[in-house]
Amino acid sequence: MRAPRHNLWLAAPILFFAAMVFLRDEPFLTLLNMLAALLLLGLLTFTLGAKPIERLTLASYPLAVCAAGLMASFSAAPIVRLVAAFIGERRGRAAGLSRVAVGLLIALPFLGLFTLLFAQADAVFAQAAQSLFSPELLKRLPDWTAQAIWIGFVTWLTAGAMMLALARAASPDGWPDLERPIAPIVQLGFVESATVLASIALLFLAFVVIQFAYLFGGNANINVAGFTYAEYARRGFFELVAVAVVTMGLLLALEWVGQVSQSPQPQKGTREVAVFKTLCLILIALVLVILASAFQRMSLYESAYGFTSLRLYTHAFMIWMGVVFALKAAALWLDRARLFAFGGFLSLIAVLGGLNLLNPDAFIVEQNIQRYLATGKLDSDYVLSLSADAMPPLMAHLDQLQTYERIKIGGVLRFQKDALYAELSSAPWPSYHWGRKQAVDALTAQQDTLNQYPAVRPSRRPVN
Repeated sequence: MRAPRHNLWLAAPILFFAAMVFLRDEPFLTLLNMLAALLLLGLLTFTLGAKPIERLTLASYPLAVCAAGLMASFSAAPIVRLVAAFIGERRGRAAGLSRVAVGLLIALPFLGLFTLLFAQADAVFAQAAQSLFSPELLKRLPDWTAQAIWIGFVTWLTAGAMMLALARAASPDGWPDLERPIAPIVQLGFVESATVLASIALLFLAFVVIQFAYLFGGNANINVAGFTYAEYARRGFFELVAVAVVTMGLLLALEWVGQVSQSPQPQKGTREVAVFKTLCLILIALVLVILASAFQRMSLYESAYGFTSLRLYTHAFMIWMGVVFALKAAALWLDRARLFAFGGFLSLIAVLGGLNLLNPDAFIVEQNIQRYLATGKLDSDYVLSLSADAMPPLMAHLDQLQTYERIKIGGVLRFQKDALYAELSSAPWPSYHWGRKQAVDALTAQQDTLNQYPAVRPSRRPVN
């Protein structure tokens, strides 16, 4: 019983994203890495022993992940039955243990009373009892309880996933076929679908003409329109991204419910398919221009105000959307629908992997420092509010800053070094984090430089 090798390649990105949780300290990236590792693990669990995942349809990916999570929740039940059977075989011993438990419950209040009396009578006994029932121990009890519940939940899901994977590999033919497309509830004819695509394409064309006349025409044209670069860049950026997302959903919906390829006349059906694909390709080309406009707007905004985490992640999202639309165009042109599904899946892994390799907070510091050297503008409160990943590049560029920024950033870095060192020193080994250790090492190497500045507590992290 062995899983097909062409599905086991998913283990590589799973391990990569799991390792990045240990290497990167940026909170949102850490959340994305955890989600990616868990979702990919669910996909691998459900496809173990199945056909290659390259054959899955677009809807099959979320269905497989959801099915894996749901079925793993119940698949651990046989383990519970095995444990119950094991206990049932030893009823005599279990009955004796239950009687001991009842006796301990009866003795518990008396044990407490006698312990209190002994503590009052003997100082050494009192010290021993105090160490056993210290307030610090009781204060940490809720945390330990919560951790035990979480560990139990994860253990249950893991056991269920293992049972599911083994059952899937043992009998791959007894599971739902996720390669078959889901039939639509309603259907549209060619005329309706073509009308929707053509009318939206005309509207997009009018918008693209305006974009070329103003945004892509340079600063002078924007100023003539009455907007500054920053105002024009900020105006409607998220709306343009929303347009791209909704358009992709519309294309997928029309392709799903359309009856374009179903015609009693073969020649007419072939002509309708060609027209439908042409309209889709035109709309995709216009959306790519709109995405380029949104990308340009964000670049202008960053040139005016600098980089932030939100702006960097929106850049990455727009790049991914551009790749997805290009894949959709290739799938339409080559008539290979699964190229879009599998390509989009791989591109999402690639973009998230690229963000990890980029190290967002370190990249933001580098870009904002370069902007500061060119313009003299730096939002020091923001760069100081970033994660430990930002500390090594901040320390590397400290001597390039003017006096005010150098004193402010140096003081906060000194405070953060001491705080991070104390956190790493007192934390148990499961809390060890390589990225924070690297930050402490980078700051400790410049200890003499940091000692010139008074330690300053950083302000609260601002909204991007």
